[in-house]
Amino acid sequence: MSAAAEEPVLIHIAEGVAALTLNRPDRMNAINGQLSRALNRALDTASRSPEVRVILLQGAGRGFCAGADAQVLDEYAADPKAPNSGSGRLRYGELMRLPKPVIAAVHGACAGVGLALACCADIRLAASSAFFLAPFAGLGLSAEVGLGWLLPRLVGTGSAMDMLLGGQRLTADDARSIGLVRHVFPEATFMQEARAYAVRLAASGAPAALRLIKQQVYDAWGQDFATAEEAALRLTFQTLESPDFTEAMAARRQKRPPVFAAVTSPFLSSG
Repeated sequence: MSAAAEEPVLIHIAEGVAALTLNRPDRMNAINGQLSRALNRALDTASRSPEVRVILLQGAGRGFCAGADAQVLDEYAADPKAPNSGSGRLRYGELMRLPKPVIAAVHGACAGVGLALACCADIRLAASSAFFLAPFAGLGLSAEVGLGWLLPRLVGTGSAMDMLLGGQRLTADDARSIGLVRHVFPEATFMQEARAYAVRLAASGAPAALRLIKQQVYDAWGQDFATAEEAALRLTFQTLESPDFTEAMAARRQKRPPVFAAVTSPFLSSG
């Protein structure tokens, strides 16, 4: 096996898409410190790259992510204050602040902190094999990684309570019915369909516009309509004066594809 194949996160950049693959298939891509640190680095690479317009998160093997690694949980159970392999401080919520759209492509298990990771993506796609599980109450834990705040905003309070309190598995179709996932694709063609969706999104508009619209949506969660409307008006005039709008209109007149400026930004601080 090559050294690259043993990396906890694989990264492949093509057609404007950075495919980041959680690569612990023997552990159902369960999250430990090594994987967390590797995913932080991969997200930083994708966020800084001018070639990348969209980030696609996926899992190797039989599932997306089964949650926290059992070894980490066992170490905490033995002594919460003792040194352990830890989480590696994966910056889940920062996915929503990344300047590029993030898609979670979920097949098989998506549980625990793996569910939190998927929920922090901007769009979720599911294979027909996917299932979603919030097992926290059964483990005597709180809803981790801000899921008590995030899930009600994604699926509504009732569905969030059902998932978090009841701890029942949701099938891919169940998840689609409550709005947790956008599309469900057959297992046999899922990876190809998810990648095609990401490529289409990468080609859909100016990277700066994708960044701005993503920011607008998340900013609006904490705003009333009047504030959001005022911000939208200000941003509309700002973008009407942008080079991207000028280029888009010129390309339309000249019947050619537009050439937009790239967006780059660090995910990790340099300090």
